[in-house]
Amino acid sequence: MSISQDVTFLGKGAYGIVYEGSWNGKKVAIKRIDKTEFFVLKSSTADSTNARQQREEDNMRKLDHPNVLKLLHVEVDENFKYFYLELCEGTIGDYIRGNYAGPMPPPEADSMYQMATGLAYIHAMCLVHRDIKDDNVLIHKSPTEGNTRLKISDFGFSKPTTASGSYSLKSGVKGTRHYFSPELLALANEQDNFGILAHQRSNISSDIFALGCLFCSYLNKGKHPFEDSNGFFHIPVNVTEGKYNLEGITDPLFQSIVEGMIAADPVTRLSLDAVRLKLNPRLTQVY
Repeated sequence: MSISQDVTFLGKGAYGIVYEGSWNGKKVAIKRIDKTEFFVLKSSTADSTNARQQREEDNMRKLDHPNVLKLLHVEVDENFKYFYLELCEGTIGDYIRGNYAGPMPPPEADSMYQMATGLAYIHAMCLVHRDIKDDNVLIHKSPTEGNTRLKISDFGFSKPTTASGSYSLKSGVKGTRHYFSPELLALANEQDNFGILAHQRSNISSDIFALGCLFCSYLNKGKHPFEDSNGFFHIPVNVTEGKYNLEGITDPLFQSIVEGMIAADPVTRLSLDAVRLKLNPRLTQVY
């Protein structure tokens, strides 16, 4: 597949680009992964990158939910792999940073409910996402219904879990450090000091912590709950010490939800079912 000169580029990642295209007569986003980039990497790095791309494809093929980005089709040629995905208007990160001019996301309670519902579905499919953050939640406008929905994307770090939500860390702690829960930070520090240990495991509750941090940033347009006067620099230390600030969230209900989701103890952390139950009276749509 060749890219025309007038193509609309949507983004760029470490090993490829995302651009607007068409498939079966409708507009889609096409993620083009450059396989030739792997040839210049060390063998172990190339193997890891290939495994991540295959894991992303395998996991996305399993998922079919209104609040999860849908993989529509995959093509492969000599140099590239192409993921055909639902076309979205932008990311929650764009919206938070003021770089978004598309259709508005749903009202706050609905947006939080949709994100929680998408993540609950992922967990119900015995997967942990491992990289919940603002740039991995997309804003999608339905071409038929006209309304906007939020969709969780980017499954490169996702992996299978047990029925109880536990998963192995044999491949290391993955994700974006500013969204790590206290238990993930402790495991990451342990790996930094002693290497990857076969017995290490974590739980899907780490995704809930990350989503709580995202909720906070979404509600107050960018301020992370563990951010301080030094900005993002001290977030990991503040997470470890339990120092957070939710003053930017003016709604008491939303504040209590975020506080429950970022609880230090994963056992007492608010579940996604509890989050949705608390949000239900505020919803403007029927789900």
